[in-house]
Amino acid sequence: MQVSTGALIARDPFGPRSGGCILAVPNGSYRVWATVVDVSDDGTPEPRQAYLSVAIGDGQPALLGSADELLVPPVPSFGAFTGTDHGLLAVHDAAVEDSVLADRAEAIDRGLWAPDIGPGYANVSLDPASGANVVVSGSGWGDGGFPVLATYDRDDRPVAVHVDFGVIGDHPDDQPGLMRKLARRLGFGRRA
Repeated sequence: MQVSTGALIARDPFGPRSGGCILAVPNGSYRVWATVVDVSDDGTPEPRQAYLSVAIGDGQPALLGSADELLVPPVPSFGAFTGTDHGLLAVHDAAVEDSVLADRAEAIDRGLWAPDIGPGYANVSLDPASGANVVVSGSGWGDGGFPVLATYDRDDRPVAVHVDFGVIGDHPDDQPGLMRKLARRLGFGRRA
């Protein structure tokens, strides 16, 4: 994903921009990936996206915490949080206007079924000249609100941001327990 304005947004690609989470990041081209888990309990595979992540640094992740300190002012009272009403979440340069996404809605929809990266994901060019693009992923269980977390290296520099779709861990209302369990599962310490 290309960022050229110092900010990325995690949001519903077809919903209002105001529901998104805008984070300050260095300009650059970033790797985006989804963590998929099998949530079946009867042996029939049932893959779900658990996290949508964007690598924003080169360090080794060591600590997990909130992405609140990366928020672009004005910081919302609820912190780093985003949501969707369409069962999809997108990440892109925060300067991309809603009208651009609306103009590319058909390409995004087509991209979600493209065989090259698997159903439920899309990487759609918005402006070939600048390299601007949008990366879209399914959002785990579907519609809802999701915390945005960050991993940090041992020197407390951000390494990646992660939209947590609430597929793994404690009940979504129990955020401290969720972060502790996630940190333990990923082998990270918990950031104070």
